[in-house]
Amino acid sequence: SDEEGTKIESSGFESALVTGFTADRNVTIVTVHSLDRAYSVFTKLANMGVPVDVIGQSVGLGEFSFTVKDEKVEKIQKILGDEYDVTFTPNCGKVSLVGCGMLGKPEVAKDVYEALAESNVKIKLISSSEIKFSVIVDDNDVDIALNSIHNKIVK
Repeated sequence: SDEEGTKIESSGFESALVTGFTADRNVTIVTVHSLDRAYSVFTKLANMGVPVDVIGQSVGLGEFSFTVKDEKVEKIQKILGDEYDVTFTPNCGKVSLVGCGMLGKPEVAKDVYEALAESNVKIKLISSSEIKFSVIVDDNDVDIALNSIHNKIVK
């Protein structure tokens, strides 16, 4: 066709270092003390429709962890039963920052760790990708963590 198509222009959105900060409360960390059981655990949870969020793994300790909303813990306990060596860490919250501008910017990790260290907030679990960075902290520290990270990143 000879008709003019849609013109796509840059809005500057993709160049912003961080475009959003979020906080989520009422999170529990579930730690399974056996890496070779990950496939089995996630298969059972998926089959029962239990969503998981942040996933971390410690090869040295031979375990993996993931987060779920608090209201899913009882269901997970029933699904996994006594078949797995599992530890639950309740009363957690998640603070995340997202943005396409974080890609290839090592100062983001430095700033997050620095902000939390300066605020005496202990990280329980962490997950990152090219465009998202999430930390799991004590639920009582969510506001402190969110404000500290925000103030450090948005200088």
